[in-house]
Formats: sequence, C-alpha cells, structure tokens
Amino acid sequence: GVIFVFGTATRPRFRRRGLQRAIVARAMNDALGTADVLMATTEPGSVSQRNFERLGFQVMYTRAILVKS
Repeated sequence: GVIFVFGTATRPRFRRRGLQRAIVARAMNDALGTADVLMATTEPGSVSQRNFERLGFQVMYTRAILVKS
C-alpha cells in the first residue's frame, strides 16, 4: 500500500512549536507495517520540505510551473 501525506500546514499562531512534525511523525507511525511506500508533497524549498527531510524523506522530483509572457 501507499500512504500519501499532504495538507499538514499549521495556523500562523501555532507555528514554530513542532506541530507539523508531530502530525507527520504520527502518520508515519500509523503507516508502519501497512504501507510499502510513504509519500508527501510540499512546496519546494519551504519549511515543510525541511521538516519532512528531517523525518527522513528525500526529494523525489520538483515540479516546474512555466509561464509564457
């Protein structure tokens, strides 16, 4: 099975308290033994990306958004 983690943002007044990291860690713990793959999406270069990397995730690819003027 595949577990996909997304939408783990926190409200501004609750930021910098480790809540996102706790939410992701809980999702990972709940997935142990039931998932072969655990994936997440974040904005490239964001605080969220750094939080996920601290929990052992690695960047698989980044998405380019191209605009023609």
